[in-house]
Amino acid sequence: MSGVSNYSNTVAVGYSALGALTTGASSTAVGYRALASNVTGDNNTAVGNRALYSISGSSGTQGEGNTAVGRYAGYLTTTGNGNVFVGNGAGFSNTTGIYNNFIGTNAGNSSTTANQNTYIGWYAGFYQTAGGNNVSIGHQTLYGTTGEANSANSSVAVGYQAAYRSTAGSGLVAVGKGALRNVSDSGSYSVAIGFDSGYYATGSYNTFLGSQAGKGGTDSAPYSSGQYNTAVGYKALEAFTTGYNNVMVGPFTGDAITTGESNTALGYAALSAEDTGTRNVAIGNEALKVLNYDGAGYNVAAGHRAGYDLLTGTTNTLIGAFAGQNLTTSGDNAVLGYAALGTATTAAHSVAIGSGAMGSVAASQAVTGVVAIGSGALSGGSSTTTGINYTIAIGNNALYSLTTGACNIAIGYEAMKVHTTGARNIAIGYQAMDYTDAGSTSLGSGDNIFMGYDAGGGTWANAASNQNVAIGNYSMDAAMNGALNNTAGAIAV
Repeated sequence: MSGVSNYSNTVAVGYSALGALTTGASSTAVGYRALASNVTGDNNTAVGNRALYSISGSSGTQGEGNTAVGRYAGYLTTTGNGNVFVGNGAGFSNTTGIYNNFIGTNAGNSSTTANQNTYIGWYAGFYQTAGGNNVSIGHQTLYGTTGEANSANSSVAVGYQAAYRSTAGSGLVAVGKGALRNVSDSGSYSVAIGFDSGYYATGSYNTFLGSQAGKGGTDSAPYSSGQYNTAVGYKALEAFTTGYNNVMVGPFTGDAITTGESNTALGYAALSAEDTGTRNVAIGNEALKVLNYDGAGYNVAAGHRAGYDLLTGTTNTLIGAFAGQNLTTSGDNAVLGYAALGTATTAAHSVAIGSGAMGSVAASQAVTGVVAIGSGALSGGSSTTTGINYTIAIGNNALYSLTTGACNIAIGYEAMKVHTTGARNIAIGYQAMDYTDAGSTSLGSGDNIFMGYDAGGGTWANAASNQNVAIGNYSMDAAMNGALNNTAGAIAV
């Protein structure tokens, strides 16, 4: 302090501490060569061997208001203002950076011109040089990589090695041990919150929330580069590699997806086997759980275990708890209702709407072209075969028991309710043709047309009644016993 003309409120303790000071005021230097180069700077505090050694700014404008505690803390700072460096080597390389807070051994050690960063933790932000507005809290958070740009900015990293490899990205939020640990030099605007969430993710615009959510399936460079993914829940989208535009919400949702894209799943383990498939929607616990179609699936399943067993089927719409639960490889089905089309495995090109509609169709039968609308409509059973193809049943319990009769049309409450094997019948109306179950022969009656309330609705005898036409309420509703080629009701002549 030789030659000092104004050193009010100044304290210097240690060899060459504040050794060059001439007019600077209100500074404190404690330690070997602390603030040794400061000439006119004010309001600096340096505690430790060579802390703030290089301060050299002009009084009132530069190199002022800094605090450095620790060996070589802020060592190269020249004209930087308002910095806080606490810890051995903290802020060592800072030259002109302002308003930084580096706390911890070697925290912000390589930062040179960066501004307004907060690095707290052992080696936090160690290699970052020029980026600004970062918050990094935890051991080696936002650590950076030697030889890279190391200019991450406007990012937040909290937790052991969170955003560890970030070197040039912007707008990252990584909270949790290992969150976004391997994010690439260009990875930006991704959010990962949770233990190892986004651990191997390098792409941009991803959102991962939950332990190991979006962890990534490629564990070496170039790691998992998919973008625009959202994964919320334990291990959701855990294995993704280049997959993109996926939305997974719930534990284990989409956890096998690798390159698959544009899939949406919501619910525990929904869509949890798919790897490369695209454009599927699964909503509900274990919806589309085993689907693994390597292509554009275009399946929609909404409801608890809806489409649970669907493996490679495509273009199915399954809505309701257990809707289409046992379908495996078939497609083009539209199902709405609890357990509708619930046991069939290979039914295709069919419509089942209503609780239990087509709900008990035999598993092994590749039924096709059937329309069943109404609770219990064309419920089927273990004897149901492909003989029911191209049948239409509309109304609660309409064609409830049909097994092999093809091309029937039943419209109305319990229309043709008990009919089983007869084909090409048309029954329209409340309980039209509903009591044909005297025996196997009457159940095989075919080519009849009954239209009207209870038309053809009497108790039939066990004989085939074929090719009858009855139109009008109660038409031919008496006992039918081998009736053939009759016409009754409004069209009778």
